[in-house]
Amino acid sequence: MSAVLASPVLPFVASIEQLRPFIQSEIQKGIEKALPAAVEKVLSDPENPIFLNAVERVLATSDLNILKRLFTHDILLGLEEPFDNEEERAPTIPEQIKELSYRIEQPLNSTTEETTQDFYIPHTTLDLKAYELVRYLKEDVKRMYTDTC
Repeated sequence: MSAVLASPVLPFVASIEQLRPFIQSEIQKGIEKALPAAVEKVLSDPENPIFLNAVERVLATSDLNILKRLFTHDILLGLEEPFDNEEERAPTIPEQIKELSYRIEQPLNSTTEETTQDFYIPHTTLDLKAYELVRYLKEDVKRMYTDTC
């Protein structure tokens, strides 16, 4: 017999194959013991890149379209500009507030005088005399009053 065949290495190699399930179970037990500590370490530090990548992956692949919805809200709040700068877009909330405040202040600032126009056309001499008297009192007397004061 050769020295290689008689060595105790061959029976040990055969026993490793027999020990494979045991080794795998021990590795699994070690992972299960170490996993809570690793998870706690990752979650305790929010600046940990592993944690940040996990959160970003969840946000990006979520069925709830979280990133798209957040972008839409940012556009409505006026924090972001939409990709398509169309004129037909809905106004943002700050633009709506500005427009409403302008509408509220506008009636308070403006003084409206009602102007009445005479649409009556005088037909008789009495109507003509009354019309001229009213015009005289409105214009000429007012002008004379302001000139003397």
